Amino acid sequence: MLGGCVTYREYQQDVQTARDVGVSPAIYEKMRRGKVLLLPEIVELTQRKYPEDRLIRYLIYSGGVYRLTMTDIDYLREAKVSDTIINYLLKTPEEALNAELKQERLRRWDYYPYHPHWHCRYWPYY
Repeated sequence: MLGGCVTYREYQQDVQTARDVGVSPAIYEKMRRGKVLLLPEIVELTQRKYPEDRLIRYLIYSGGVYRLTMTDIDYLREAKVSDTIINYLLKTPEEALNAELKQERLRRWDYYPYHPHWHCRYWPYY
């Protein structure tokens, strides 16, 4: 998951809020299942006045990685998507890479059974 921790209760509240603002049944169902949203769906949520903080929280929960082009950014700006949401979408590839690198470091050193000091998490051990 990118950017932080979202509780299941918060996730349920975010999905209920989507229903309350009147998003299409397809988007509601997608959110209920925790699926990654496409850009037009993010635009619909913002046009229906879905709260910005809840949208970012849902995007964190769904774990999507958005590689935006300049055309995508222009599309979002023309649709009046806030800069906060656009900035979050722009930083998802970097966060995903950082999470992947962190996992790789854990696999390589902490849990590598063939390393001579694999049993010692804080090598060198004196």
